[in-house]
Amino acid sequence: MKIYTVGGAVRDQLLGLPVQDRDFVVVGASPQAMLDAGFKPVGQDFPVFLHPKTHEEYALARTERKVAPGYAGFSFHSSPDVTLEQDLQRRDLTVNAMARAEDGTLIDPFGGQADLNARVFRHVSQAFTEDPVRILRIARFAARFADFTVAPETMSLMQSMVAAGEVDALVAERVWQELSRGLMQARPSRMFDVLNESRALQRIAPELRTSTSVDWPGMLDQAARDAAPLTVRFALLTQALSPDQANHVRAPEPSSGTQALTTLCQRLRAPAECRNLAMLTLSDSAVIANAAHASADEQLRLLSRTDAFRKPERFEELIRVVRLIHSNQSPASARETVEDSIASLRDSLEAARAVDSAKLAQAINADPALAPSERGEAIKKAVHNARLRSIEQQQSNRKSSVASVAPSPDSTTRAGFKSQRFWKRLIRAPFAIALALVLGFVDWLWNPLLALIMRLDRFRVIRLLEASISRLPPYPALLAFAIPALLLLPFKFFGLYLIGIGQKVAGLAVFVLAKIVGTALVARIFSLTSPALLSLAWFSRLYNRFKDFKTRLYALVFDHPWIRLVRRLSRRQFERMRRVLASWRQRLKSDD
Repeated sequence: MKIYTVGGAVRDQLLGLPVQDRDFVVVGASPQAMLDAGFKPVGQDFPVFLHPKTHEEYALARTERKVAPGYAGFSFHSSPDVTLEQDLQRRDLTVNAMARAEDGTLIDPFGGQADLNARVFRHVSQAFTEDPVRILRIARFAARFADFTVAPETMSLMQSMVAAGEVDALVAERVWQELSRGLMQARPSRMFDVLNESRALQRIAPELRTSTSVDWPGMLDQAARDAAPLTVRFALLTQALSPDQANHVRAPEPSSGTQALTTLCQRLRAPAECRNLAMLTLSDSAVIANAAHASADEQLRLLSRTDAFRKPERFEELIRVVRLIHSNQSPASARETVEDSIASLRDSLEAARAVDSAKLAQAINADPALAPSERGEAIKKAVHNARLRSIEQQQSNRKSSVASVAPSPDSTTRAGFKSQRFWKRLIRAPFAIALALVLGFVDWLWNPLLALIMRLDRFRVIRLLEASISRLPPYPALLAFAIPALLLLPFKFFGLYLIGIGQKVAGLAVFVLAKIVGTALVARIFSLTSPALLSLAWFSRLYNRFKDFKTRLYALVFDHPWIRLVRRLSRRQFERMRRVLASWRQRLKSDD
């Protein structure tokens, strides 16, 4: 019996990426031998076993044969005489058809390592055509590994599979599984590029239009950079459904895109939370973007229609979608309008939620003049009117506040505002730049330390520990994430103490070392636990707010006139040096 690590674990390790899950293939063993060794069987179609201690999956080496249409029409053969190469040959891509022996030896019969270095996705054999799910997998891999390209011969094979109708046999649940995983990768737009080029997109989601004036793929990539949840990313697909609208400042017609979205959600069996947020995006995103100009009654109706009182987290996700829609394409003036609208809506929501609806209901229920059948409608009306008055009062206070600062809209006053904003930005600039440098340094430190600590993965005990951490549920994962920072706090305080008593070099060394070790541990643990942590609504909300704050901070710094001037001068100097070097190279070539 020989055991090999195979598939994505080998690929990710060669790429220097965190290994989340490990797959093992056992060669030369029978099911009875696995049972005798203490493994527990879990496979139905072919023998798969759980390790008695680590609970990782171990599959017997097998071959497969196509016996019916679709991705499920396979028969499997597993026996002790199936070789490792035969098992690897049935896999989809060369980069996934590598194995590593227990002594660390790499087995690469199909050139996977060369394709990894060349950043190419290439099919292993013609057996690729037997499973249409592989088209979706390649598209998902393209979203994760954005610098990879699909080999021309593999793309041609995918196109022929689509033409043969293989994709039509895919069930909705499997399509959604791959699409949703692809949406959560670093570059979701690449998934749709590959699906469109292979012509599979028109079969699995014909409602999505790739040729629009709206840069919805760019919005998806921005959502990925902001670590947005799946619901937000799926909602952005509405921009590929609805008719093109200049700057999205007008609300679409009630029926516009609704049928297409309904059909898409039914086709993909999209979860209710994704479908609901997408529907709200389609119907109300343009209204939210212009809410600064809406009356109190219009804002209240919008808040009620989007169910903001009962589901404030979903309303915040809707606001996030609106921001992403306007993040790249809209001019600065439109983005300012959107921010004003969001601020106005949040103030109105806060004012409306301050109304004590329970107290109103209690008063109406105590009124003997009302029949029991009339009380429900009376409570609803009373709460609505109280909320409306509260919003009107809030809007009135806001206007008064603005009026006290800006009594007249003449050009002199506007010039005064611009001057105030200039001096405020000038005063804030040193602090913003200092904070941005600190955060930027931490970001810069994060990735190399993560890559460094991942090298400990070569030790089996570390691999087992990381596998256990990656399987933790949300709150134990949060505890694991927080422990390193808490354990290293005393060392940081000790470093500060040393500095305080005059041992500056030793104190600084202890503090910096604790910071580096802490950052490395936190970076690694976060990479292992982030899926579980981000499943906590409050953690995801705080994390996303921090990301938004950092994005705004960087925008404030890099949009500052000083920074723009320095960057412009740096670009000019760089361009001048590039031209000089090019001239030197040309001269050397001519001399040769």
